[in-house]
Amino acid sequence: MDRRSAAPQEQEAERKKQGAMRTIGQDLPQIHAMIGSLWGRQECSDYIQDLVMTGGDGVNPRAPRLKIDALTALLELDRLHDVHLGQLRDAAGIGRRPNGSH
Repeated sequence: MDRRSAAPQEQEAERKKQGAMRTIGQDLPQIHAMIGSLWGRQECSDYIQDLVMTGGDGVNPRAPRLKIDALTALLELDRLHDVHLGQLRDAAGIGRRPNGSH
């Protein structure tokens, strides 16, 4: 892929990430802060996936009930993070996990 076509895709991905983060931040500020602090690390994917699968954030004993908007935003963030993490691994020459995931 040439660099000229990569820039608009990166801008679009960042726009989608910011929109999803805004949605999360409106109702779930602690989760918003955690995702922001973990972004770019494998722990971020693990954290988001746990939220989606269990509804819990692994910190609070009472899991928040996720609204459909928040769930949709989390799924988008999970997808965007997997792409981002894969790009970081590729840039570092680490490669991908054997199962094909990032």
